[in-house]
Amino acid sequence: MKCYWHPNVDAVGICSECGRGVCAACAMSVRGRLYCKTDVEAMIARGRNDAKPSTKRPAAITLASILFVIYGVGELGLSILLMDSGVVPGSFKSFLRFAPFSSSVNLIDTTVSLAPFIVGGVLFVVATLGVLSGDWLWGRKRSGMVLGFVQIVLGTVLAVALVSFNRSTTAYDILPAVLGLNVALAVMMVSGRKSLT
Repeated sequence: MKCYWHPNVDAVGICSECGRGVCAACAMSVRGRLYCKTDVEAMIARGRNDAKPSTKRPAAITLASILFVIYGVGELGLSILLMDSGVVPGSFKSFLRFAPFSSSVNLIDTTVSLAPFIVGGVLFVVATLGVLSGDWLWGRKRSGMVLGFVQIVLGTVLAVALVSFNRSTTAYDILPAVLGLNVALAVMMVSGRKSLT
């Protein structure tokens, strides 16, 4: 089916008022129902209050936005800790073990591992994506959802990599929580995607 007003564009739905096909540019969601812009304008002109588009942010998008910011800030803290442990000689010597990928440089009888610095830098970028995604979701931007999925994938890969480097029971305890949070964030974004512009 093609859009009634744009015959070269595929329709994304049918107007609940006139029954014509509408494309993404013509479609307006009002209280969960799809209308064409012409019918929404006509309903507003007739004074129907239910024709005003909803400005309320869905709970799923609100929660996902808040969780992305919290998640991103937590990752920022971890990234700073990782970069500090890799750059400052002697700090957190036994806190994180990155033996398989350590390239050591001797500085005044201390060993500095570059692996935590590199992983911490990558995590810093991923954390920034998470905070930005939360901000864009709060503003109901569809690009926030896209960026959120990028952050989820990169965050999952980094979490698995960190656990493989640091084989402690704490790392294995944290991994299911990170994976569960990533799945919950994905579900929240998908369930609220229709409200994003």
